[in-house]
Amino acid sequence: MIADPQGMRKVTGDEMHALDQRAISEYGIPSLLLMENAGRGVADLVEEIASRGGFKTRPSMLVFSGKGNNGGDGLVAARHLWNRGYRVQICLFCDSDKLKRDPAVNFGIVSKMGIPAAVIRPGGVSAAGGADFGKADILIDALFGVGLHAPLKGIFYEAVHAMNDSGGKIVAVDVPSGLNSDTGQVMGTAVKADLTATLAVPKKGLYLGEGPKYSGEIRVVDIGWPRQLLESSRRRGLVQKPRTSQR
Repeated sequence: MIADPQGMRKVTGDEMHALDQRAISEYGIPSLLLMENAGRGVADLVEEIASRGGFKTRPSMLVFSGKGNNGGDGLVAARHLWNRGYRVQICLFCDSDKLKRDPAVNFGIVSKMGIPAAVIRPGGVSAAGGADFGKADILIDALFGVGLHAPLKGIFYEAVHAMNDSGGKIVAVDVPSGLNSDTGQVMGTAVKADLTATLAVPKKGLYLGEGPKYSGEIRVVDIGWPRQLLESSRRRGLVQKPRTSQR
């Protein structure tokens, strides 16, 4: 875990995708392992927030999980926090049968573990299947990662405002949802995080535009990329736009 990422190279969303793909294809690291490392690292930071937050009782936690890999990271974090004895609920922002690959694997695990999960549909954010935003002490934003280029609307717009209005501490996974990871532009609305657990390397948008206003404290989570890959990310010309996105 890196507490001060100021001296690290900042990357764009495309560069992050490319480096993630290289970790998988060149080094043979399973994408499921990268997700496991990411989610466990997020859980560690959430627990740090819990320990220093001045809560009178053991804090309750609410995970906002999207359908992509960012949501899968949130599901892993939920599992680790549940195993550590925290009260955890999951708000899943798609039908579970729409999940693919690694997020689907992790949703299957949390389901078998009996972690409470509610599917959030249009108009259902305020109810959230019994999850009470106003009473959750810590909220984990795992709706969107890097690469968001369209303004948030519908249930995602509602979810962001519900988080911001909740009064709880907010931990964003990789990038606060609604913040452009390249430019720091707010895409309609954005989560205002107390802490952003950015994965592997810092994202440019956390430091540009309105990024600093929405990112809170920025911490880098080690997801297990090889040292050689991290070093290559600092050299110009070694990061290319990938054909497929992993994260």
